[in-house]
Amino acid sequence: MSDSFALVRLTWLRNRGVLLFFAGLVGIAEGLLLWMSQVGQAMETFAPVVMCVTFLPAISWGIFALDVSPLSKLDSEESGYSHWLLRMPIANWKLAYIPIGMKTAWVFTLWIVLSKTLEWFGASTWVLIPAFVVAATGVLMSALAWRPFRSGVYRLGMLGTLTLVSYGLCLLAIGGKSEANLSTSVQAIVTVATVVYFLVALIIAYRAVVIARHHVSGMIPAESSGVMAAIRNRLSWDCSGEQVALHRSSIRALVWHDLRRSRAYRFNLVLFVVCPVLVGASLFHWSPVALAVMSVMSMFYVGIISATSVLGHDPKQSISTLPSYLSVSPLSDATIAWTRFAMFASCLGLLLLLSLVLYAAVMVWPENRETWSRWATWLAAHDTVTGTATLVGFRVTLAIMLFIGLLLLGISSGYVWVPMYGHRWVDIVVILVSLALFFGVLFTAVAWIIAQPDWQTMTASMKSFLNRLQSISYLAVLAKFAAVIVTVIVVSRSRVARTASLLQVIAIWTVVTLAIGTLLFGLIPDSRFTLPICLTFVALILPLPSILALPLALKGNRHR
Repeated sequence: MSDSFALVRLTWLRNRGVLLFFAGLVGIAEGLLLWMSQVGQAMETFAPVVMCVTFLPAISWGIFALDVSPLSKLDSEESGYSHWLLRMPIANWKLAYIPIGMKTAWVFTLWIVLSKTLEWFGASTWVLIPAFVVAATGVLMSALAWRPFRSGVYRLGMLGTLTLVSYGLCLLAIGGKSEANLSTSVQAIVTVATVVYFLVALIIAYRAVVIARHHVSGMIPAESSGVMAAIRNRLSWDCSGEQVALHRSSIRALVWHDLRRSRAYRFNLVLFVVCPVLVGASLFHWSPVALAVMSVMSMFYVGIISATSVLGHDPKQSISTLPSYLSVSPLSDATIAWTRFAMFASCLGLLLLLSLVLYAAVMVWPENRETWSRWATWLAAHDTVTGTATLVGFRVTLAIMLFIGLLLLGISSGYVWVPMYGHRWVDIVVILVSLALFFGVLFTAVAWIIAQPDWQTMTASMKSFLNRLQSISYLAVLAKFAAVIVTVIVVSRSRVARTASLLQVIAIWTVVTLAIGTLLFGLIPDSRFTLPICLTFVALILPLPSILALPLALKGNRHR
């Protein structure tokens, strides 16, 4: 077996499962779109969703993950190329261009299929130019992952710069719409420029393999300036390194530890999820509500994985979600539990705020802004709404995104005690119970709808239920306060937290609830949504008993 065929076979074996999955997914999407066009379904509603959940992940996987070795530890100074392959007697050009050739073939094939599908539905776009831009982006991603650096911070910075440049080029290429809009000379110049960009990326990838073979574990400079060395050392400090970072308090040290420990997760998710979503969302026209939901859900996916990484663990070091050096540290259970929860909530909340940036980026297109203006005018025409169309549209958009983000944040925060407790059987039980409750409520609602004799009766029953919902919510708030009292008594008697600390947590929760509830009330322009309704909703969504019980859960993980 030749070394070229062996390298192709190795790349195929590493990626065949995911590659076949995406190939089948794209095939199903093409068949579904063809069937929808034959039966006369509303393509403008379903086609963008179907294509976003099939073509976008497949192309993104080809850019970022289709490689001879997984792109992991991007925050490390080591080469991301397989160290075992770098020691093999294989030519440098084979190591560089065989994986890149398979990646380029995958990206080109998917983009051609996508462009032809868009033409089938009347949305013309360039074919070769975006394909070369996307393929060059994948080549440069591999080159930066393969190349060793003096510090992982340099790689992260260059990946961020590449992301911004590639995103702008993709928008320009996609925004070209049709090659017929430009003259032949302009088309030739743009095509040559993209081909040159792709060839430069190939040269950079080849050089990355050459450098990686001589500096697998990272670049060691012969000399360095004092300022740059100090900055690099400061950013590269780790809890397991020889250098020690000094902090003024134990809480600050724990915050720094969790941020340093999970920064690669946040960067990788923003780089490999948010940026592809931005490019994919720019291909279609969205309704304002659907765009708000998509923006918040995309950032929630990024935020929940990034925030959970703060509570995660290194499988090579320990099976517990609590590192052993924290277990034996003199920090109290309450300090560790509530500090890590604050990091979880703040990380998830800040990333959810980035959904505003995602929403604004997609609104750059004139078609989306026109749709949003019509929607805002329709909202302002209601009798219970006051204000100009533009102001009402802004307020309702922010209120929708705040509502969805708050709902996701509250539900996620309520489950923080599960990974903090650190028992696998508890994870399984909580998942099964949550699924049982969800499907139980869903099946009950569906059975109730089916049992209604006609639409008028169902509408009247729904109005009667909504009228009683406010009273039910007040009873739920009272039940929650009773649970808070019981939790305070149990935690105080267990001596894992002082009563003063528990009261301080309750006071912080009260201030946050009042602030968010008032903000939500100010954003909703409809007079039917009063301040008590908004405060009740926020009080029910934001968890409190589970937050108070976090030190108790950590104690069960720490002393088992």
